Amino acid sequence: MLKKIRVLYFSFDSGFGGPLLASQIIPHLKELSKRDVRFYLISFESKSLSSTQQKQFDITREIFKISKAKWWPLKHIYAPRPFPSIIGIFRGILLGIYVTFRYKIDIFHGRSIVGGSITFLLSILLRKPWIFDPRILHAEAAVLSGDCRRNSLRYSVLWWLERKLSLKCNGVRVESWQHRDIYLQNHHNKKELIKKYHLIVNGVDLNTFKFNSNEVANLKEKLNIPKNVMVFVYLGTFGHGRPNKEMAMFVHMYQTLFKEAHFLILTYTNHDEVSVIMKNINLSYTIKYLPHQNIPQYLSLADAAITFNDPQAYAHTMPLKFAEYLACGIPVVINKGLLNMQNIIEKYNVGVVVADFSLSSLQKASHQLHNLLQEKDIRQRCRYPCHKELSIEHASEQLLTLYRYVLLRNK
Repeated sequence: MLKKIRVLYFSFDSGFGGPLLASQIIPHLKELSKRDVRFYLISFESKSLSSTQQKQFDITREIFKISKAKWWPLKHIYAPRPFPSIIGIFRGILLGIYVTFRYKIDIFHGRSIVGGSITFLLSILLRKPWIFDPRILHAEAAVLSGDCRRNSLRYSVLWWLERKLSLKCNGVRVESWQHRDIYLQNHHNKKELIKKYHLIVNGVDLNTFKFNSNEVANLKEKLNIPKNVMVFVYLGTFGHGRPNKEMAMFVHMYQTLFKEAHFLILTYTNHDEVSVIMKNINLSYTIKYLPHQNIPQYLSLADAAITFNDPQAYAHTMPLKFAEYLACGIPVVINKGLLNMQNIIEKYNVGVVVADFSLSSLQKASHQLHNLLQEKDIRQRCRYPCHKELSIEHASEQLLTLYRYVLLRNK
């Protein structure tokens, strides 16, 4: 019988101001706990929680108890940048030392730059192998969100740090080979370093995320959406430099050409910003924040999903919401340049790629979507790539392979 692998996982951006912990970390934790992995998680949480967030927090605690994992939610420090990260790193290291000795940790797993920085420093102090899990190009994402300008000092530091962490760790989780190649570009030892990069995309729980027609009529009535209206859904962060207005314009274009539409926006971010964007667009919409366990129910309301994003920062990612849309049988509309999602859409014919945000392109894509929705097998077809490539079982097996690879290489 194989020994349980004990993983100490650090996540600086998993707080209950957003759904990251519930949607991405816990499903892997539950799946891997069935196999050879025991998880210990240190996360950084908001100081104040809304009633909805507190409910999610309590549910998450119960999940950890059932799975026999352990979780230490540290409170975020509110201070001018970069002090929250510096203080968080120091606190994370101290707690990490205790957890490592108390629970005989085998490997560290650091998500994002701060999580990766903590695990890097811990690996030096305690001589344990570690994995860097960047998920996105952090410097480019900072430009997109308005935190810095390209070629500024902050941008240069972020870019240097994420590349340095990817080179120093024992294993790297990436969501595309393009992401790996960006980190390794012009590196003299590329052929040797390439071995430690493992492609692991976000996986969806197909038992939880599936189309359920039973509650559709009741939910539409609850949200005051007429029965015959076409429903578009967007799930996730609204703002941070994303082309949000263009998403609304696409929905409006579809409405103009074919039938009345409603835009369902499931977001935990600033609802006022959504209202400002929608103000001058003649389109009915609903903004709602949901605990993660309620999202499949609301996705079943949708006829189509939409996700536009900046290719510079997100071309190399595979957002979990993309897999969640498909798992619920919803075709997805994206903009050109989001390579991973575009490959899946074109390979399985489960969505539409908008060439650009011009009116002619939005019009052409609307016609393509309308034709796609007439196909009787579209819901079943959308689930197929999830079974083949985007399931939680597939992702967890790949993650277990990465853990074993790192441990074998560092015996």
